[in-house]
Amino acid sequence: MSRRFVISVALVAAVVSGAARPKAPPRDAVAARWVEKTLASSTLDEKIGQLLVSSFESTYLPDDSEAFIRLSSRVTETHVGGFLVFGGTEAIPPVLLNPSYGTVIRGQPLEAAVTLNRLQRLAKVPLLNAADFEFGVGMRIAGGTEFPRAMAFGATGDPSLAEHAGRIIAEESRAIGVHVDFAPVADVNNNPRNPVIDTRSFGEDRAQLGAMAAAFVRGLKAGGVLATLKHFPGHGDTDIDTHLGLPVLPHDRARLDRVELPPFRLGLAAGAEAGATIARLYAAFYRVPEERVTEAGRLRGEAAEVRDRGATADPAGPRGDGAEYWPEVGRLLRRSYRSLSKAVGPGSVDHAESGPREEA
Repeated sequence: MSRRFVISVALVAAVVSGAARPKAPPRDAVAARWVEKTLASSTLDEKIGQLLVSSFESTYLPDDSEAFIRLSSRVTETHVGGFLVFGGTEAIPPVLLNPSYGTVIRGQPLEAAVTLNRLQRLAKVPLLNAADFEFGVGMRIAGGTEFPRAMAFGATGDPSLAEHAGRIIAEESRAIGVHVDFAPVADVNNNPRNPVIDTRSFGEDRAQLGAMAAAFVRGLKAGGVLATLKHFPGHGDTDIDTHLGLPVLPHDRARLDRVELPPFRLGLAAGAEAGATIARLYAAFYRVPEERVTEAGRLRGEAAEVRDRGATADPAGPRGDGAEYWPEVGRLLRRSYRSLSKAVGPGSVDHAESGPREEA
């Protein structure tokens, strides 16, 4: 665990060192005091909980439903830092004449906003909520704007269009209580056999791609939403869908610096606050032992199995309230919580006792 953590930190440091970060805005003195006071008064369990994010579907959830009670306990007992907002699923019989019939539906904006508001009222620390609105809120929520895929913006050669789209996505996200968007895609579209990126990329020209991603980041920030560059450190040159498998790439550091990382640097320079990493290993550079590759694949496969149960057969359970799927998500969340607690004990993960530090 600690070695994977070090690898992630090293990768992030590699990008940040080559990106000119924008000047941070002046700190709000009142807000800074609140942060320091809250952090100082938080227990270790509360700090660990802040590192975890749960999820829910944007469908009707009464206060007395089992699903909402579970979500409430994740705020009051697990102290999660936020929620990932999904669309919805519809209940279907266990046997269908058409086995490919999809159960995923778009969520409802009012249901999403109401659920988030109720959960916010339960939280000691305000929840930081996220969603994958890569090409618009309409990707997950009915009534939201749905934009063309990123490659269409790249084809125009006009970054201002990407910035405008980012601003609209941010305004609609904040309207329902979402603060973080898992976008934009900063991957270079450089492998025609890639089954999962393709039109989600702004293109194959690294300079233009970086300009588009940076503009999208500026649009999100202008609307009050944090941007997430994905899929760090580059998902373009793969021929495996990482939802289903774990590709291992032979590229060295020089290749990363030359091809994959430039768009991420431009996105960071525009003010992106996060990066979504992918469970992929550059084995030639890191010389990662085969057993660690196998372990990473096993853990990813376990999470994918839980996810797939929510997308096939009977995801919502016979009562239509997530009775079968969401408890398994809860079990994964509890396992993550226990793993973090154990890691803090022997010092594998630092436990920061002080308040927030200024950047050097």
